[in-house]
Amino acid sequence: MTAINTTLSKLFFGVPQNHKALTMFPLLQSDAVTLGYVTLDEALAKGAASVTEISEAGSVPQLKLVNSGEEPILLLDGDELVGAKQNRVLNMSILAPGKSELVIPVSCVEAGRWNYRSRNFASAGRVQFNRGRAKKVASVSASIKMRRTFSSDQSEVWGEIEEKLLRMRSPSPTNAMSDIYEDYEARLEAYLEGFKPEVTQVGAVLFIGQTVAGMDLFDNPATYTKLWHKLLRSYALDAIEMEEEQARQPTPQDAVDWLEAIKKSAKESHPSVGLGVSTRIEDPRVVGAALEVEDQPIHVYAAPVMA
Repeated sequence: MTAINTTLSKLFFGVPQNHKALTMFPLLQSDAVTLGYVTLDEALAKGAASVTEISEAGSVPQLKLVNSGEEPILLLDGDELVGAKQNRVLNMSILAPGKSELVIPVSCVEAGRWNYRSRNFASAGRVQFNRGRAKKVASVSASIKMRRTFSSDQSEVWGEIEEKLLRMRSPSPTNAMSDIYEDYEARLEAYLEGFKPEVTQVGAVLFIGQTVAGMDLFDNPATYTKLWHKLLRSYALDAIEMEEEQARQPTPQDAVDWLEAIKKSAKESHPSVGLGVSTRIEDPRVVGAALEVEDQPIHVYAAPVMA
């Protein structure tokens, strides 16, 4: 049994929570442990880390992370960084060692800008909207197989953003994903108010209507509590598009079936950027990725294959 499947087998569900088109099934674990690390937001806030372009000229698919602290830093797949020459999202979850410098793989989420707004990147406090994130994860998995790189299909990333800007009637002079989030901030806050993490919650399975949207899972409740608001915004931005359909809610069995589908999916590990391995999750129905360190899944993301 893989480490991911072992972890999934230890989980149990909490009471479902719902707001409009979005339903969350909390994933609980009573004996969760952690390797010990800080999140990127925490490291940036206390000046223990910086993220910059890799050079003065910059490179769209790469950024430089400097961890000047002693503790490892967790970077989250899909996390948005704003500033410098253009806004980016992370292509994978990474655990950066203490006192290290890494080149990290990213995707551009602001096609119409290539000029400095700041020297350092800041955390946007949000994650790439779920549909785009799922398609990016699939393209990164394909890149690993073909080129042994953690690169995305950048044209596809831009295309998903452009289509979402149009669907959500959110004008943006630079085709920036951030403008959609800012336009819908009040409605996203209403979603945040509709969901609260449980004491032993380490993750969640989320549905939009009766359709599974995805799962995010961490190695301990403290990390989930720190990051759940970012992830919820990602799912909620997609759910807002479905509010008018008045879709029926999913059943607990639907959530159980989704975990079983993840367990049955093929899993292949590759050396990660930083510590551990990046395990890719693939199946005709499921796409995902996990960061595993010392046979412990630190973060697992899985979503349905998006057409």
